[in-house]
Amino acid sequence: MALCLREVAMLRERREFRQIPGYQEHLMASVVTTDKVMAGVLLQENLQLYGVAAFRAFLKTEFSEENLEFWLACEEFKKTRSTAKLVSKAHRIFEEFVDVQAPREVNIDFQTREATRKNMQEPSLTCFDQAQGKVHSLMEKDSYPRFLRSKMYLDLLSQSQRRLS
Repeated sequence: MALCLREVAMLRERREFRQIPGYQEHLMASVVTTDKVMAGVLLQENLQLYGVAAFRAFLKTEFSEENLEFWLACEEFKKTRSTAKLVSKAHRIFEEFVDVQAPREVNIDFQTREATRKNMQEPSLTCFDQAQGKVHSLMEKDSYPRFLRSKMYLDLLSQSQRRLS
């Protein structure tokens, strides 16, 4: 959990993770006190604050944190406004996550990898959309549901509820 707390400051501002389908609904379903609206709001904020860090820590235990890192890098990349920076950032992301035998290679199919490679000829804000979508789908259908059933998440949920009691 110490690893999670060190990352919380950086992750706290990353609202894009909340876009993962099912994330908000799960947090809302986790609120068990219906008569204490404030307690429910505080619980949700607590889970959002520590949830991304906990999910990252969980992915590290499964040796698949590159999926979340790639997804977050793509979200940050989409905010790029400088054309010069866009090209260099695109190549850095491609070399770090997408290229065959990249240091943090994400698990995407050959067609997606090749389509992304072609997009690198003229990088744009959407050049990673297909690959990011595949990684998002993988996390949504595989890692995230396992995380929600994990001891790590259940402990986080329990701690958050106890703090509000």
